[in-house]
Amino acid sequence: MMTALTLFTALFMAANPCELNEDSLDYDQLAYVVIAPFEINGPSLDKWDVVFVGDGFSDSEVDENLFAKKVEEAIDVLTDTRPYRRCAFNFYWVRLVSAESGADHPLEDPPVCRNTLLNTEFGDVDEHPDDDRFVYTPTPFRCLDAADLVTYDYDIVVVLVNDTEYGGGAWPEESIPLTTVSIGDGFDHVLPHEVAHRMAPLHEEYGDWPGCYELNEYTELEVDNPADFDNITTETEYGSIPWKDLIDLETPRPTTVEALEDQNPDITELEIDNVVGLWEGGMGYDHCIYRPQRNCLMRQEHYPFCEVCKISLRKAMAFLCPQDPLIGAPWDEIGRYFCRVGTIIRIPLPYCLSCPPPLGDRPTGPGGTLTVRIDLDPRPHVRVIRIVNALGETIVSGGTITDDTLSIVFEAVPFGRYYLELVPLECPPTGYFEFSVSFYINGNPVSFM
Repeated sequence: MMTALTLFTALFMAANPCELNEDSLDYDQLAYVVIAPFEINGPSLDKWDVVFVGDGFSDSEVDENLFAKKVEEAIDVLTDTRPYRRCAFNFYWVRLVSAESGADHPLEDPPVCRNTLLNTEFGDVDEHPDDDRFVYTPTPFRCLDAADLVTYDYDIVVVLVNDTEYGGGAWPEESIPLTTVSIGDGFDHVLPHEVAHRMAPLHEEYGDWPGCYELNEYTELEVDNPADFDNITTETEYGSIPWKDLIDLETPRPTTVEALEDQNPDITELEIDNVVGLWEGGMGYDHCIYRPQRNCLMRQEHYPFCEVCKISLRKAMAFLCPQDPLIGAPWDEIGRYFCRVGTIIRIPLPYCLSCPPPLGDRPTGPGGTLTVRIDLDPRPHVRVIRIVNALGETIVSGGTITDDTLSIVFEAVPFGRYYLELVPLECPPTGYFEFSVSFYINGNPVSFM
């Protein structure tokens, strides 16, 4: 019996004008590729494990640096978007090398084809010939095979596509935890939107089809039911609305701008955006289906998540971040870091090493750099200690031991982004390193609180 996935793939392969790489990934060929944990915040059972895999990045130095930069940007973009929390994730990366840069654009005339390992495409020539924003691959298991190179415990695999066009997508089958995101325009909005599909029961809140939603309009390839999602409903009776507890009893339902303005002529645009109600449109339809607020990141870029989506995502991250106030503590206090032998512990250093409180400038040395010394006390038992920059390049490796303190010294650009990386030699019985981090800049002790 042909499943939705195999039918979808067969249809695509029959009509797609671009040749596909369908062979199994050649692991011998991939041996030189960067395959490593990027940032580990706890055991896999207690975190969302996210693997970033690159497609359309060639072996050029430009593409190599670009992928490293985009992984770092992706982590910052995701965890800076509320309600995501950095401590709820472990991040890994796999830098695959494609023969050519870019991605396929089969809908263009003439079609643009690129030889990439994961066969990422813009547009679906069969099902959605007018939608060139949808980025996907007809060979999803190659992406999962790539993620297997770094961990088998992944929850989400994010394929970063080296293309300048806007686009992204979440794989329609729940059994395939795959998301694709172009690094082009809108990257900072597409990524948290697509990851939300994988983490929580959240559907699209935008409408592209001017008709009225009916479940029986859907084909066997589109079987989503609004009742399965937190942010979409066909219910109009107050008692049946999933988010009824967030709706003020005086809020008009269905909720429209006109109805709110009739109710309060002085209402502002911001106040309208903040109204939780029963706004028509979502799940690809303009009518007969409803969402919680006028705007939301699940509907339109440049907006935050609506309150219902925030609650749904918070549930997905519940209890994944430690409540102990000393974990993730300010510098100079004891911090706890999950320890696993052979795994990289990656600690972001303060962004502005040249800014003491109140903000100002620390004097720089020759060449405009700062001499930074970091002390870890008591010293963790590690086989590697190093400082890396935002591209993952090693700035300095190796430290010195004085009594029970481990120190490392490096030259820093005042506004550079740096990370302290540790590779444990042995772990304490608790499974955590516990130490304070002290900073000395140009020989003077400084505090970052």
